Amino acid sequence: MSETLYADAMSRWALAGIVTTGCSCSGAKGVFGTYKALAVIAHLLPSIEPGSDWAEQMAALLRDFPASHVLTIESIGAPRNWESLDLWRG
Repeated sequence: MSETLYADAMSRWALAGIVTTGCSCSGAKGVFGTYKALAVIAHLLPSIEPGSDWAEQMAALLRDFPASHVLTIESIGAPRNWESLDLWRG
């Protein structure tokens, strides 16, 4: 992949919340956690199945995520502003 294509893909993925820069996360979840796998699916699915509302349904599930002192939406790798990303707005 050329450097230009790579840079373009990385910037689009950063806007979608798939990759992060300057992440202070540690471990495998910080590198590629559950949220990022869901974000990749949400990013690719429209090209496979146009008109799919999967991303909106997943966003609704993530909004209702049952937070506790042990498990939060951030613990699955979601950025704090995930709801504001165009990726989840359809």
